[in-house]
Amino acid sequence: MTKSTNSILSRHLSESRLLASSPPGISASDEAEFIREAFELVATGNYMQDEIRFKLRMKGFECSKSSFSRIFSNRTYIGKVWVSGEGQPDYYVDGRHEAIVSEAVFFQVQDVLFWKEASKHN
Repeated sequence: MTKSTNSILSRHLSESRLLASSPPGISASDEAEFIREAFELVATGNYMQDEIRFKLRMKGFECSKSSFSRIFSNRTYIGKVWVSGEGQPDYYVDGRHEAIVSEAVFFQVQDVLFWKEASKHN
């Protein structure tokens, strides 16, 4: 990379900015409501992802099946930014963007998805 590119990347990382394009919901407030609702529904453990995606699509939220499933593991929605350290371990930092879901809901969703996946293999 050029010196100026490295300088820009370093500045953005030091300011906890997203370097790539924002995932659904981060830059559009109407999508944020859909993302929040999706997390809340998954956290209950009562719905399959396809049911939730269909329900949200009926309300106007467009998202492919694969993109939708990736939403639930993306820490950007809890206000975090992934930092890839050259020669150092990668890590998350607090971003400058507002969290869409709480960490409690995010990790509840992780538990629900883990146990649903584990039950498939038993």
